[in-house]
Amino acid sequence: MDDLVLRDCGMQRLYAMHDYFNCTAIADATGTVLERYGYNGFGQARFMTPSFGIQTGSSYGWETLFTNYRSDSETGFYQIRYRYKHHGLGRWLTRDPLHEPGFGLRDRMRLNTGSKWPSTERIDEKAGLNLYEVLGNDLIARFDILGLAGISKDGRGITVIVVETNEIVWWASHGNANNPRFYFPNPQQNSAAGAMCCEASQINERIGMQPRGTLIPGSPSGNPWDGPVNPTRNAYEWNLAKANMNAGVQQLINSWLAGGATSVKFTGIDSNGTVTTVTITTNQATPYNYSP
Repeated sequence: MDDLVLRDCGMQRLYAMHDYFNCTAIADATGTVLERYGYNGFGQARFMTPSFGIQTGSSYGWETLFTNYRSDSETGFYQIRYRYKHHGLGRWLTRDPLHEPGFGLRDRMRLNTGSKWPSTERIDEKAGLNLYEVLGNDLIARFDILGLAGISKDGRGITVIVVETNEIVWWASHGNANNPRFYFPNPQQNSAAGAMCCEASQINERIGMQPRGTLIPGSPSGNPWDGPVNPTRNAYEWNLAKANMNAGVQQLINSWLAGGATSVKFTGIDSNGTVTTVTITTNQATPYNYSP
């Protein structure tokens, strides 16, 4: 998150005060609050006096506001790295730089009644209902620093993971046949993902059916991976799948580096939801081994 600490305004130094995400007030060097700010769900700012009285605008020309983004004083739009957001409309002014599937993705991920993804579905070719929506229309619970969120949740709580070029994503957290979902935005084939969790068979089958991206070689399928899997009760299957997927990850790393990639990004998500990111380069001698 952007985190403005202070700003010098002429001869006066102003300090920004934050809640977890937003700039809520500014104070002078003595700690005296000079101005306060509040927001609606889409970021429209409410300017207030130190005693919470309403005022028409900032008396100090303050522009760092909702989720600590810069508000353009002429248009009122938020400048968020790659694009502008209109707080009145609750949407971006330009399409998702990740291309059309972006994060209108939830509008295109139609859940079928069975446990398996039908072969006719291609989730990255579906046209979304709203190509300009912001984070599944859930700005209170979620944030996207660059406007290019990589791991996020859609409006139904399904985890959506964007796998970039020269990236491998290994999901070992809690899952089911419909969660998580992987999206490969770039046409290059140097991107891969795989799951090792409950109902991993269905998740990996869906990954393997996408026209872009690759399923990590050795990703589990079949029994017991088409139902609940407990690492303690299913220790043999868990350790076997871990060894097979690590071998598959190394196979992809070696292939991509030999093919001209200068580095490969590995992202692992373990059972606690902890994200581990490692960059592997050509000068790394020992194979990378992930142990979720």
